Amino acid sequence: MKYLFLPVALASLLLGTSICRGQSGASLDLWKSGTPPFSLIYNGKPSADFLPSWQKTQSPVTPSEGGETHHFIYSDPSTKLTISVDVRTYTDFPAVDWVLHFTNNGAADSPILENIQPLDWPFPAPSGRILVSHARGSNANVHDFEPIEKAVGPGQTYSIGSRDGRSSDTNTLPFFNLQSGAQGLIGAIGWTGDWAASFHNDKTAKTLSLTAGMQATHFLLHPGETVRTPRIVLLNWHGDIIDAQNLWRRLMVAHYSPKDPQGKNIKLPICLGTWGTELISAKLELIKKFRDFHIPVDVYWVDAGWYGNESPKPGKTVDNNVLWYRNRGSWWPNKISYPDGLKPLGDAVHAANMRFLLWIEPEEADPDTTLRADHPDWFFMPPNCNNPGTALVNMGDPAVRKGITDLVSKIISGTGIDWYRQDFNVAPNRSWHAADSPDRVGISEIKYITGLYQFWDDLRTLHPSLQIDNCASGGRRLDVETASRSVPLWRSDYECNPFDPAGGQAETAGLAPWLPLNAGCMGGVVNGTPDEGPGLIYALRSSYSSAFDFNATFPFETMKPLCDEFHEIRPYFLGDFYPLTHYKPAADLTATVAWQFDRPGQKSGLVVVLRRQQAPGSTTPLELRAIDPSARYNVEIRTGWEKAPIKSMSGKDLAQLHVDIPDKPGSALVFYNQR
Repeated sequence: MKYLFLPVALASLLLGTSICRGQSGASLDLWKSGTPPFSLIYNGKPSADFLPSWQKTQSPVTPSEGGETHHFIYSDPSTKLTISVDVRTYTDFPAVDWVLHFTNNGAADSPILENIQPLDWPFPAPSGRILVSHARGSNANVHDFEPIEKAVGPGQTYSIGSRDGRSSDTNTLPFFNLQSGAQGLIGAIGWTGDWAASFHNDKTAKTLSLTAGMQATHFLLHPGETVRTPRIVLLNWHGDIIDAQNLWRRLMVAHYSPKDPQGKNIKLPICLGTWGTELISAKLELIKKFRDFHIPVDVYWVDAGWYGNESPKPGKTVDNNVLWYRNRGSWWPNKISYPDGLKPLGDAVHAANMRFLLWIEPEEADPDTTLRADHPDWFFMPPNCNNPGTALVNMGDPAVRKGITDLVSKIISGTGIDWYRQDFNVAPNRSWHAADSPDRVGISEIKYITGLYQFWDDLRTLHPSLQIDNCASGGRRLDVETASRSVPLWRSDYECNPFDPAGGQAETAGLAPWLPLNAGCMGGVVNGTPDEGPGLIYALRSSYSSAFDFNATFPFETMKPLCDEFHEIRPYFLGDFYPLTHYKPAADLTATVAWQFDRPGQKSGLVVVLRRQQAPGSTTPLELRAIDPSARYNVEIRTGWEKAPIKSMSGKDLAQLHVDIPDKPGSALVFYNQR
């Protein structure tokens, strides 16, 4: 694929004239004197009218990971409002990233700022027709992450946005790809609250007008007050749209993924999930069994229900008590399940050479819990969440945030947590809206989301080796800001019991082009207890992704070959992603689906082929990508757990591969390595 360092028009707009790949500097005159790619209305006037008269300054360029950051300040000499812009460029990608900050440096409240659009820019559309590609968000249903394409013709407008205060809840992921002929632009809105984006095809100017920002902004700023906008990330591409998505995946892995203390990409885990209400005696017995059988699980996972004073309900035992949601806010180990606390469990996990993951939901609390009783002033009141009686913690208040940080940090230290799993099962925007006065619309949300980022950053500072699992009802807070700090180890609540293998396949196909780091999950049995054999292997492989979660609902003897195989194939999932078949919804049981993960640096790759239970024909023809037709390859086609003989194939034959899967449902893994 051909591409420049920045979109040609965007380079002209943001950084001056000619820029080529590998250069990080050029004229920035247009940021100083031209029309910047953002807009707002201030004191009743559009920014295009007043910004030219404001004072403009540029601070010294500072180095940043993979490039450098340019700093611009626009200052109103009258009201003393300043707009600070941090524009990040890269030496290794044709991408640009920016965030705006507004500060009232005056002695009085500022005039109203409204309709703030951190992205407001005309994208060239010479072909006249624009194809907008994006994907659904998560709503715990069969359509989670389903690809969406919308053709926007001349004079038409297409809009997308979030729902209920979580960035990827139901409607759409906050990512998009705009294609005009053989060129395009991939964009992301980095905001974990409510956002909106609009694309208008201006047939006269042959441009697509892009706007993106929060859904509602209409506020004044108090003296000394600073707020930020959503982050905007844009990547230019020319050529093939699938290659473009792979360029985006590489950018996400390189610059928008959590790192270890040495600054390297983290290795995503294979996790064994357990319910929090289960007795510790059963947990210790399971850990010992995994250790004795040398099953290479990376993370032992304790989910919701481990806290508070909940006792078994009539006809129930503690280990199947489902009222996990009644004690959020009483954050101590349940004395029935954990008479000596969680520390013995954490010690056993580490002794078994695993890491410990614990579920906490610190952003809200239920009635009659300790947090509500001890700190009633920490919450938005009255409760306005979608869950009756549940109150939202005011993460935008620095003192409250520090209290929550101290609470969670103490649990991490006292229990030995390696992975902190943060869930979020409420719709926060109702509380934000109720808290805002008419002249402060959007402020509660801005401070809350900014506080959330600070909370995670502070935890990572206090615990440098800590990793964060971002759940939020399963995949409802997926954006570039959360992706930079966390990984969704549970990407959709549709994965819950009973597990739908075709649903897991559809999730991988829809999410992989946008978010390389995510976990497939087998959250329960498949149409009853699965047996040993091709059907079970098919079900497990249906959720293979860059990380993988399972629980002990299938035969124990299968767990070691499963874990061994996943450790073998895990590196491939960070490679380039090529869908080899069209997206097939989970309801289509007649489909065979396949995708390829290619590692160009290693000249190797993996093809996953999954034949659903009603798919006709055992042989599937595939057209592989990124294969050198003049080279020879070592190829293994594996249908069961056992490794298959290695065959030598020409690149020409490998590129036109036929895979035979006799069982339905059934699966095959194809490994290839250039000789």
